Amino acid sequence: MSYCVNCGVELAEYIKKCPLCSTEVINPNQPYDFANTPPYPEYEPITKQRVSIKTMLGILAVIFAVPIAVCLVADLSDSMLTWSGYIISSLFTIYTIIVSALVIHRRSVLLEQIFDYGAISLLLIYIEYQSKGGWLLSFALPLLGGIALSTLFVTFLAKVLNKRILTVISFASFVLGALCVLCDFLIKFNFYNSISIGWSLYPLISLTAIGTVLIVIDSNSYLKRRLAKKFFI
Repeated sequence: MSYCVNCGVELAEYIKKCPLCSTEVINPNQPYDFANTPPYPEYEPITKQRVSIKTMLGILAVIFAVPIAVCLVADLSDSMLTWSGYIISSLFTIYTIIVSALVIHRRSVLLEQIFDYGAISLLLIYIEYQSKGGWLLSFALPLLGGIALSTLFVTFLAKVLNKRILTVISFASFVLGALCVLCDFLIKFNFYNSISIGWSLYPLISLTAIGTVLIVIDSNSYLKRRLAKKFFI
Protein backbone atom coordinates (compact mmCIF):
# COMPACT_ATOMS: atom_id res chain seq x y z
CA MET A 1 0.00 0.00 0.00
CA SER A 2 1.35 3.42 -0.94
CA TYR A 3 0.20 7.01 -0.79
CA CYS A 4 0.64 10.07 -2.97
CA VAL A 5 3.55 12.23 -1.84
CA ASN A 6 1.65 15.37 -2.80
CA CYS A 7 -1.96 14.96 -1.60
CA GLY A 8 -1.79 11.78 0.49
CA VAL A 9 -4.49 9.83 -1.31
CA GLU A 10 -4.22 6.04 -1.17
CA LEU A 11 -2.83 4.58 -4.37
CA ALA A 12 -3.15 1.25 -6.09
CA GLU A 13 0.09 -0.63 -6.69
CA TYR A 14 -0.03 -0.29 -10.48
CA ILE A 15 -0.94 3.43 -10.61
CA LYS A 16 1.59 5.61 -12.46
CA LYS A 17 -0.10 8.97 -11.67
CA CYS A 18 -2.15 10.08 -8.71
CA PRO A 19 -5.83 10.07 -9.76
CA LEU A 20 -6.51 13.13 -7.59
CA CYS A 21 -3.63 15.54 -8.30
CA SER A 22 -1.89 13.79 -11.24
CA THR A 23 1.45 13.66 -9.40
CA GLU A 24 3.75 11.00 -10.87
CA VAL A 25 4.13 7.94 -8.66
CA ILE A 26 7.75 6.73 -8.38
CA ASN A 27 8.26 3.52 -6.44
CA PRO A 28 11.03 1.37 -7.96
CA ASN A 29 10.62 -1.37 -5.34
CA GLN A 30 7.02 -2.17 -6.36
CA PRO A 31 6.26 -3.65 -9.78
CA TYR A 32 3.03 -2.71 -11.48
CA ASP A 33 0.26 -5.24 -11.13
CA PHE A 34 -2.63 -4.49 -13.43
CA ALA A 35 -4.70 -7.41 -12.15
CA ASN A 36 -5.38 -5.85 -8.74
CA THR A 37 -8.39 -3.64 -8.21
CA PRO A 38 -7.75 -0.03 -7.17
CA PRO A 39 -8.70 1.15 -3.66
CA TYR A 40 -11.09 3.72 -5.15
CA PRO A 41 -13.97 3.32 -7.62
CA GLU A 42 -13.37 3.99 -11.28
CA TYR A 43 -14.57 7.39 -12.46
CA GLU A 44 -17.67 7.21 -14.61
CA PRO A 45 -18.86 10.53 -16.00
CA ILE A 46 -22.54 11.20 -15.44
CA THR A 47 -24.39 12.21 -18.57
CA LYS A 48 -26.83 15.04 -18.05
CA GLN A 49 -30.37 14.05 -18.84
CA ARG A 50 -32.34 16.91 -20.30
CA VAL A 51 -36.08 17.03 -20.07
CA SER A 52 -37.69 17.82 -23.40
CA ILE A 53 -39.72 20.99 -23.81
CA LYS A 54 -42.82 18.98 -24.71
CA THR A 55 -42.54 17.04 -21.46
CA MET A 56 -42.13 20.24 -19.44
CA LEU A 57 -45.12 21.84 -21.12
CA GLY A 58 -47.18 18.73 -20.53
CA ILE A 59 -46.30 18.68 -16.83
CA LEU A 60 -47.10 22.38 -16.51
CA ALA A 61 -50.40 21.86 -18.31
CA VAL A 62 -51.40 19.23 -15.76
CA ILE A 63 -50.31 21.49 -12.90
CA PHE A 64 -52.34 24.39 -14.26
CA ALA A 65 -55.34 22.16 -14.99
CA VAL A 66 -55.76 21.27 -11.31
CA PRO A 67 -56.61 24.80 -10.01
CA ILE A 68 -58.71 25.43 -13.12
CA ALA A 69 -60.80 22.33 -12.42
CA VAL A 70 -61.14 23.27 -8.74
CA CYS A 71 -62.29 26.80 -9.63
CA LEU A 72 -64.80 25.50 -12.17
CA VAL A 73 -66.28 23.01 -9.70
CA ALA A 74 -66.48 25.62 -6.95
CA ASP A 75 -68.04 28.20 -9.27
CA LEU A 76 -70.52 25.76 -10.77
CA SER A 77 -71.71 24.81 -7.29
CA ASP A 78 -73.45 28.21 -7.28
CA SER A 79 -75.37 27.12 -10.41
CA MET A 80 -73.60 29.62 -12.72
CA LEU A 81 -70.11 30.77 -13.67
CA THR A 82 -69.20 34.14 -12.19
CA TRP A 83 -65.66 34.56 -10.86
CA SER A 84 -63.81 31.51 -12.18
CA GLY A 85 -63.27 33.11 -15.58
CA TYR A 86 -60.84 35.63 -14.09
CA ILE A 87 -58.69 32.91 -12.54
CA ILE A 88 -58.82 30.68 -15.61
CA SER A 89 -57.89 33.51 -17.99
CA SER A 90 -55.05 34.61 -15.68
CA LEU A 91 -53.64 31.08 -15.45
CA PHE A 92 -53.95 30.70 -19.22
CA THR A 93 -52.01 33.94 -19.68
CA ILE A 94 -49.26 32.76 -17.32
CA TYR A 95 -49.06 29.42 -19.14
CA THR A 96 -48.86 31.24 -22.47
CA ILE A 97 -45.96 33.37 -21.22
CA ILE A 98 -44.13 30.24 -20.00
CA VAL A 99 -44.65 28.59 -23.39
CA SER A 100 -43.21 31.61 -25.18
CA ALA A 101 -40.21 31.63 -22.82
CA LEU A 102 -39.49 27.97 -23.56
CA VAL A 103 -40.29 27.89 -27.28
CA ILE A 104 -40.03 31.36 -28.81
CA HIS A 105 -37.18 32.75 -26.67
CA ARG A 106 -34.59 30.65 -28.49
CA ARG A 107 -35.61 32.09 -31.83
CA SER A 108 -36.19 35.75 -31.01
CA VAL A 109 -36.43 37.68 -27.74
CA LEU A 110 -38.32 40.47 -29.50
CA LEU A 111 -40.88 38.05 -30.89
CA GLU A 112 -41.26 36.53 -27.42
CA GLN A 113 -42.05 39.92 -25.91
CA ILE A 114 -44.59 40.69 -28.62
CA PHE A 115 -46.27 37.36 -27.95
CA ASP A 116 -46.30 37.98 -24.18
CA TYR A 117 -47.77 41.46 -24.43
CA GLY A 118 -50.40 40.15 -26.83
CA ALA A 119 -51.45 37.54 -24.26
CA ILE A 120 -51.57 40.17 -21.49
CA SER A 121 -53.67 42.45 -23.73
CA LEU A 122 -56.20 39.67 -24.28
CA LEU A 123 -56.39 39.14 -20.52
CA LEU A 124 -57.08 42.83 -19.94
CA ILE A 125 -59.73 42.85 -22.67
CA TYR A 126 -61.47 39.90 -21.03
CA ILE A 127 -61.39 41.54 -17.58
CA GLU A 128 -62.71 44.78 -19.04
CA TYR A 129 -65.51 42.93 -20.83
CA GLN A 130 -66.54 41.03 -17.71
CA SER A 131 -66.26 43.91 -15.25
CA LYS A 132 -67.41 46.69 -17.61
CA GLY A 133 -65.04 49.03 -15.85
CA GLY A 134 -64.37 51.47 -18.69
CA TRP A 135 -60.64 51.69 -17.97
CA LEU A 136 -59.21 49.56 -20.79
CA LEU A 137 -58.83 52.03 -23.66
CA SER A 138 -58.05 55.08 -21.58
CA PHE A 139 -55.68 53.58 -18.99
CA ALA A 140 -54.66 49.92 -19.24
CA LEU A 141 -53.83 49.60 -22.93
CA PRO A 142 -51.91 52.91 -23.18
CA LEU A 143 -49.85 51.99 -20.12
CA LEU A 144 -49.25 48.46 -21.39
CA GLY A 145 -48.34 49.85 -24.80
CA GLY A 146 -45.81 52.19 -23.23
CA ILE A 147 -44.27 49.34 -21.24
CA ALA A 148 -44.18 47.11 -24.34
CA LEU A 149 -42.51 49.74 -26.52
CA SER A 150 -40.01 50.49 -23.77
CA THR A 151 -38.94 46.90 -23.23
CA LEU A 152 -38.80 46.23 -26.96
CA PHE A 153 -36.61 49.31 -27.43
CA VAL A 154 -34.24 48.35 -24.61
CA THR A 155 -34.05 44.75 -25.87
CA PHE A 156 -33.26 45.93 -29.40
CA LEU A 157 -30.67 48.35 -28.03
CA ALA A 158 -29.06 45.58 -25.99
CA LYS A 159 -28.65 43.48 -29.14
CA VAL A 160 -27.17 46.37 -31.12
CA LEU A 161 -24.89 47.62 -28.32
CA ASN A 162 -24.10 44.28 -26.74
CA LYS A 163 -20.63 45.40 -25.58
CA ARG A 164 -21.70 48.79 -24.20
CA ILE A 165 -23.63 47.67 -21.16
CA LEU A 166 -23.50 51.03 -19.41
CA THR A 167 -25.09 52.79 -22.37
CA VAL A 168 -27.90 50.24 -22.47
CA ILE A 169 -28.49 50.68 -18.73
CA SER A 170 -28.50 54.47 -19.14
CA PHE A 171 -31.15 54.33 -21.87
CA ALA A 172 -33.14 51.91 -19.73
CA SER A 173 -33.01 54.53 -16.96
CA PHE A 174 -34.35 57.20 -19.32
CA VAL A 175 -37.14 54.91 -20.48
CA LEU A 176 -38.09 53.97 -16.92
CA GLY A 177 -38.34 57.64 -15.99
CA ALA A 178 -40.59 58.27 -19.00
CA LEU A 179 -42.78 55.34 -17.97
CA CYS A 180 -43.21 56.85 -14.52
CA VAL A 181 -44.39 60.10 -16.14
CA LEU A 182 -46.81 58.19 -18.41
CA CYS A 183 -48.24 56.25 -15.46
CA ASP A 184 -48.63 59.42 -13.40
CA PHE A 185 -50.36 61.24 -16.27
CA LEU A 186 -52.77 58.38 -16.98
CA ILE A 187 -53.72 58.07 -13.31
CA LYS A 188 -54.38 61.82 -12.99
CA PHE A 189 -56.28 61.95 -16.28
CA ASN A 190 -58.50 58.90 -15.75
CA PHE A 191 -59.20 58.99 -12.03
CA TYR A 192 -58.81 62.66 -11.08
CA ASN A 193 -59.82 64.41 -14.36
CA SER A 194 -56.59 66.39 -14.30
CA ILE A 195 -54.00 66.92 -17.01
CA SER A 196 -50.90 67.15 -14.84
CA ILE A 197 -48.03 65.20 -13.34
CA GLY A 198 -46.75 65.12 -9.78
CA TRP A 199 -44.77 62.36 -8.09
CA SER A 200 -43.27 61.14 -11.36
CA LEU A 201 -40.92 64.12 -11.52
CA TYR A 202 -38.81 62.71 -8.69
CA PRO A 203 -37.97 59.36 -10.33
CA LEU A 204 -37.67 61.10 -13.71
CA ILE A 205 -35.02 63.51 -12.46
CA SER A 206 -33.16 60.80 -10.52
CA LEU A 207 -33.16 58.28 -13.36
CA THR A 208 -32.18 60.93 -15.91
CA ALA A 209 -29.22 61.93 -13.75
CA ILE A 210 -28.15 58.30 -13.34
CA GLY A 211 -28.47 57.64 -17.07
CA THR A 212 -26.47 60.76 -17.93
CA VAL A 213 -23.64 59.77 -15.60
CA LEU A 214 -23.54 56.27 -17.08
CA ILE A 215 -23.35 57.62 -20.64
CA VAL A 216 -20.50 59.95 -19.70
CA ILE A 217 -18.62 57.06 -18.10
CA ASP A 218 -19.22 54.73 -21.03
CA SER A 219 -18.07 57.32 -23.59
CA ASN A 220 -14.83 58.07 -21.75
CA SER A 221 -12.41 55.14 -22.01
CA TYR A 222 -9.89 56.69 -19.60
CA LEU A 223 -12.55 57.20 -16.94
CA LYS A 224 -13.81 53.65 -17.44
CA ARG A 225 -10.32 52.23 -16.88
CA ARG A 226 -9.81 54.34 -13.73
CA LEU A 227 -13.14 53.24 -12.29
CA ALA A 228 -12.45 49.63 -13.20
CA LYS A 229 -9.16 49.76 -11.28
CA LYS A 230 -10.74 51.65 -8.41
CA PHE A 231 -13.60 49.18 -7.93
CA PHE A 232 -11.61 46.08 -9.02
CA ILE A 233 -13.93 45.39 -11.96
